[in-house]
Amino acid sequence: MKKKSNNYLWGILIGLVVLIGIAVFSSSAALIDPIEDAELTISDMTWDFGDIPMSEGVATQSISLTNDTDQTITVTG
Repeated sequence: MKKKSNNYLWGILIGLVVLIGIAVFSSSAALIDPIEDAELTISDMTWDFGDIPMSEGVATQSISLTNDTDQTITVTG
């Protein structure tokens, strides 16, 4: 009887590990989607970033851009 109970616990543990693995994989897959047609307007200035590619497996990335008047903006996402 005790051995049967132990098998249930192992089944629950393995199930939880699988569910956590699926959740982590799903959330990381959403992070690698590119940002399409990114645009930012500040004080009547428009910065057109175009498409920003995202690297796989990196949760936070940043890109720095400088316009023709040597103003720099950094986008982190």
